[in-house]
Amino acid sequence: MTTDILAMGAGVTPEEGARPGLLHDRDYVSVLTGQGISALGSAATFVAMPLLVLLLTGSGLLMGLVGILETVPDLLFGLPAGVYADRWDRRRVMIAADFGRAVLTATIPLAVIAGLPVVPVILIVVGPLNLLRVLFSAAQNASLPALAGRDRLAAGAGYFEAVWAFGYVLGPAMAGVLIALVGPGPTIALDALSFAVSAGSVVLVRRSLAPPASDEPSRRVVQDVREGLAYVWGHRRLRLTIVFFTVLQLLMAPFVPAFTYFLVHERGMDGGGLGLMVSVFSIGMLVGALGATRLKGRGLGLRMLAGTFFLGAGLVLGRLMPSAAALGMLGLAVGGAYSMVDVAYVTLRLSASPDALLARVSTVAKTATVGAQPVGMLIGGLLIDRVGGGATLAAMGVGAMVVAGVFAGSGYLRSGNSGGAPRP
Repeated sequence: MTTDILAMGAGVTPEEGARPGLLHDRDYVSVLTGQGISALGSAATFVAMPLLVLLLTGSGLLMGLVGILETVPDLLFGLPAGVYADRWDRRRVMIAADFGRAVLTATIPLAVIAGLPVVPVILIVVGPLNLLRVLFSAAQNASLPALAGRDRLAAGAGYFEAVWAFGYVLGPAMAGVLIALVGPGPTIALDALSFAVSAGSVVLVRRSLAPPASDEPSRRVVQDVREGLAYVWGHRRLRLTIVFFTVLQLLMAPFVPAFTYFLVHERGMDGGGLGLMVSVFSIGMLVGALGATRLKGRGLGLRMLAGTFFLGAGLVLGRLMPSAAALGMLGLAVGGAYSMVDVAYVTLRLSASPDALLARVSTVAKTATVGAQPVGMLIGGLLIDRVGGGATLAAMGVGAMVVAGVFAGSGYLRSGNSGGAPRP
């Protein structure tokens, strides 16, 4: 089954009827498995990297610098990455990007083991590492319609969301054990290994993930970037969907520091309690993602808006929970709502993107959301210092409910569906 057939979207073809179920599709399951293992490695690094920098330098500023360097490639190279992922074979892009990430990540534990200066190694590799992440993400997002089928985008996106959520349920616990046994530096080797496994999972894909062949002469990157931007701007539902999610990401950007401050400084939890709450939230995301795989094409826009309103209400109610158990139950629900919103958003965005522009639309959206996050983090940080973590979470929740209500006034967004040929 080719992406051209999928893009026609005129019902179910004989070839589609003969396809195996999504979890019996060899190519899809191969990539899904690789991403699940990669999520475990990324979750381990999420815990180990800041701890390693802190142990080596004792500098919170340097930890922040590493975080900034991780986001710079999204802003500087996100749009060109989309162009190249729409020009090159997306399968080869994913393999090369993951292999490169495996090699670069491995330099950090090797530096620790060899007794070399580790911080300079981290500062040197963090930029290229995240540039490869941007390339991989552009190619992977653009490959989902070919891997899952346009008629199964919600299920395809939902399972990917689920394996990533599962990785962040299990990964931090694994990292904690490994850090205790061998230290944070060698623990990062798990991430390097996971990238190698992920690259191997894409090698096993048999179907073509190449973009549609173009009869147009080779153009400059700037021209292709403009084409992607023009398509997003000219497609009303797609434009509204991306603007909505960008505003939501601006509001949700300070969630982690606000949640941490609330639990530790206002509820008196220790590190173990904080870790447990993070795991509970991740379990909610996992359950929500699995539930989202059953979403049908109709009404996705309305469900995205309703999920956002529920998410906001959960954040507002968090301060009122009388016990850790009640807060944990609410965390399950909030995590589930967030996954539901995310899967609906990805499905709507992909279903509105033609095959030849899949990566460019994806990176336009990613650049917008990443660009909004530093603004949200700054505002959130000021609020946390001013009114505390719980009040900041409540303000975020009110904002999410207001945004859901405002965008619910758009019939284009409320009636957003998946499936069928993309139309402006």
